[in-house]
Amino acid sequence: MTPPPEVVLQTSHLGKTYDQSIHAVKDLSITVKRGEVFGFLGPNGAGKSTSIAMMIGLIRSSSGSVTIDGKESNQQKGIIGYIPQKLIFYEHLTVQENLELFAEMLEISQQAPRITEVMQLLQLEEIRDRRAGKLSGGQARRLNVALALLHTPRILFADEPSAGMDPQSRNILWQSIRTIADQGVTIILTTHLMETAAALSDRIAIMDHGQIVALGTVDELIQSVGLQKSIAIELATTSAEELTPLLEGYQYTCHDNILEIQFKEELRIGELIQQLEQQAQITRLEFREPTLEDVFIHITGSQLREA
Repeated sequence: MTPPPEVVLQTSHLGKTYDQSIHAVKDLSITVKRGEVFGFLGPNGAGKSTSIAMMIGLIRSSSGSVTIDGKESNQQKGIIGYIPQKLIFYEHLTVQENLELFAEMLEISQQAPRITEVMQLLQLEEIRDRRAGKLSGGQARRLNVALALLHTPRILFADEPSAGMDPQSRNILWQSIRTIADQGVTIILTTHLMETAAALSDRIAIMDHGQIVALGTVDELIQSVGLQKSIAIELATTSAEELTPLLEGYQYTCHDNILEIQFKEELRIGELIQQLEQQAQITRLEFREPTLEDVFIHITGSQLREA
């Protein structure tokens, strides 16, 4: 069945098995709409890169199917952009020369204005004459992204695009991705970094052990596991345990002179703080919203592994 026009990417029961027993990806079924930034979040080895490799045809799937704009992905090479983890430019050429060479190989019409456009988007103009082998890690990553965008893809696959980037380059990348998404480009993003996923993605699929364990917006993911806001209360002298009779009906932890209380209603927590102040001197209050990392830890029971 051909997906509706607004659906750009569709996978159905996609899977990859090695040696008949190692399931790198299991039963991956998603739909991604035009202009959406769809993030795959998970630790190293979760199956994110393998999923992308199957979607763009770098490796053959063991089961399932992939369609892009209603056709098999191997028939849509001209509209696919790919940012691999590995840098793909020629180190002995300058930034400008790399872009010119790739534009020529891709047979891009109006090459000069398109090269200028992507250099401006990734803020590469000031280093256009610098040899690629002399670029910093962040600059090299930005050049990698620029090369993937040269042919104006309608769907862009970005595999850990911010790996090794300094904060400034990472911010430029984020702005660029949001800009091209606003122009209607669909972006499939893999990352194991919470900050990247939350900043860029419209929806996020959390992967672990080769399968999706949760899917939705950040707010939807938080709501789906029932996470609540919390407040940490530091007491001047009173032991936190002395105040626990006031906490009936709340989920809380206490350690020495610090209480951490989960809550849903801000009005009710305000009344509780007033009661606590009548019995103890409060030296610090710190409110905390549940985060994407809280969701992952709640679901998997472990923190994300950094590369």
